[in-house]
Amino acid sequence: MRNSNWLSNLAKKTMAVVLSVAMIIPTSLGNLGVIAMAADNGTWEYTEENGEITIVKYLGTDTAIEVPADIDGKPVTTIGGGNGNIALGSWSGNATITSVKLPASVKKINTAAFWNMTALTEVNIPEAVTEIESYAFGKSALAAAELPAGLTKLGEQAFTETKITEITIPEGVTSLEKMVFCKCPNLQKITVLGELTNIGDKAVQKANNLTEIYLKGQTPPTFGGSAAEQFQFDARDTDLTVYVPAGCGQTYEDAWKDQIDGSTVEVIIKEEEAPQWDYTEENGEITIVKYLGTDTAIEVPADIDGKPVTTIGGGNGNIALGSWSGNATITS
Repeated sequence: MRNSNWLSNLAKKTMAVVLSVAMIIPTSLGNLGVIAMAADNGTWEYTEENGEITIVKYLGTDTAIEVPADIDGKPVTTIGGGNGNIALGSWSGNATITSVKLPASVKKINTAAFWNMTALTEVNIPEAVTEIESYAFGKSALAAAELPAGLTKLGEQAFTETKITEITIPEGVTSLEKMVFCKCPNLQKITVLGELTNIGDKAVQKANNLTEIYLKGQTPPTFGGSAAEQFQFDARDTDLTVYVPAGCGQTYEDAWKDQIDGSTVEVIIKEEEAPQWDYTEENGEITIVKYLGTDTAIEVPADIDGKPVTTIGGGNGNIALGSWSGNATITS
């Protein structure tokens, strides 16, 4: 009898342990850790964490869709439940959605959020977005992208195989990650506003119409991967010109010798002219703050970068900040 009771108690304890373990093991071994359970309201599948909403998937059938700014009074801050898994992107592989309008509340576009959406040509990227994760727009039909000024992360293959024609990289992005613009057939121009420290493996490989790259940093960024694979393009006759700051041409040529020698096209390092004007921009208009050149007879341009010059002087009430206050050489 004692043996029977002992075996019965052992069986109960064993079952309790098994049930406890089963309750904490995630259903997917590829996503270990705490799992946020997804909910849906008929149109959106989403998760909530710390009072913020992540849109996981669109459940409707419209082809032009608008993401809500909030769900149940909680702000939508993240698009895509990817967590490193392409299959979990918001609409990965959707072949019918043509445009997506995102609300101003969005701060992050997650892994593979719009991956392989072959009909998608238009998505706005809100100003609050600071992170665009890997594969975010890759293999979509996106034709244009305006990156927000506060962006600090642009993940690998984020725009690979898209239809974009030109792109401006904000100052906060310091690395062009692996294959970020690889195989973009229509890409012609890349402008980097900040100091790049790294260009990832095959970042622009086979972007076959790329002819201009503008870099602002005086220190050449390093390359990841094989030197011979960085500027590899399919057969074409046009050169690739890389514009660098005045006085930095030789530095770039020396640092990039292996990449230039291994290129399938002629890579030309060209120094930009030293800037002539210190200026500010507000509401699409230019204020000339100071002349940076050495001429004594000068002519102020009517526009800079296509924006009209409407104000002369950045004084703001301070004499020392006048456009050319105290200059003793300018005659006209």
